[in-house]
Amino acid sequence: EKSGHTQGTGRRAYGTWLENSEEAMYDLYHRELGENVLDPPTVAFTPFSDAMLKSSLKMMLGRDADYRSDHQKSMIYISANSTSRHAFVGLPCGQGKSLSWLVPTLASYMAGRHVGMRIIVLPYKFLLGHVVQHALTMLGTLRKKLKVSFLDSSCISPDALPVELEGNEFPSLLFLNLDGAATLFRHHLNYLQNLASRNILKRIYLDEFQQILVEYGFRSSYQSLRQIDRV
Repeated sequence: EKSGHTQGTGRRAYGTWLENSEEAMYDLYHRELGENVLDPPTVAFTPFSDAMLKSSLKMMLGRDADYRSDHQKSMIYISANSTSRHAFVGLPCGQGKSLSWLVPTLASYMAGRHVGMRIIVLPYKFLLGHVVQHALTMLGTLRKKLKVSFLDSSCISPDALPVELEGNEFPSLLFLNLDGAATLFRHHLNYLQNLASRNILKRIYLDEFQQILVEYGFRSSYQSLRQIDRV
């Protein structure tokens, strides 16, 4: 029993912890004895608690870390728990928008949930290197467990899937530039729909969303993003 520590202490101070671990171990103990354990009804989705998300934040930024603002806290909660609607979040530069995909990914891993894959679309190719390196730095040693990949337009063909999306080993975070994402949505929409139906594709993020307002008229790739609604 973790030297008598409570689950709350485990969340605050331990490197890893599992949701409902005591109940899971209780059931496992009796299964190993040969007893029939009645499984509870399957719940489609259990929201992440505030404590769970805060623990993941501290895991990346240190035990004294806190949200920079109430808006950032709401953004992370929506990103982690809203499963049936689109969301728009506007935060000033430097206010931690990247945590909207980093914290839910880490929280899923730390809580023993299925991590799946989150796709982040960036408007420009030159941003890929920066955001990928930032994600790797924030994840620290967990980068070995939570794969981070990126693809630009030269890596995605209308005729074939990129290697990163083949097989059963998907990246936890996949960064795409706008033109690469447009090719993926335009020519491989059915495959993305299949990933979403299997709960592998968790969420799609559009970073620097304000660029749509000024570039939609002359960058046709933005028009392909309308396919996101069908994923």
